Amino acid sequence: MTTERKDTKSSKPKPWDDEIENLAKFFRTHKLPTKPIHLTEQIVITNVLQFLKSHFAIVREHNGNERYRPYLDRLHQLRNL
Repeated sequence: MTTERKDTKSSKPKPWDDEIENLAKFFRTHKLPTKPIHLTEQIVITNVLQFLKSHFAIVREHNGNERYRPYLDRLHQLRNL
């Protein structure tokens, strides 16, 4: 008797896939700042590369979950500076 293992991950695109890919492409093709950046008056990014790594990991893991939307919004904010 053989059992087939079903892939539990769906190949269906997730809600933020396009946004995430567009942001990732932008940051791959632009020079990253080396100095601290004030995203807002209260948010200062001291290590842009680490900020990008952590935020992309979070939005990819929680793609479409509105509780994690602020992480995606901060990536957009950084892009628009």
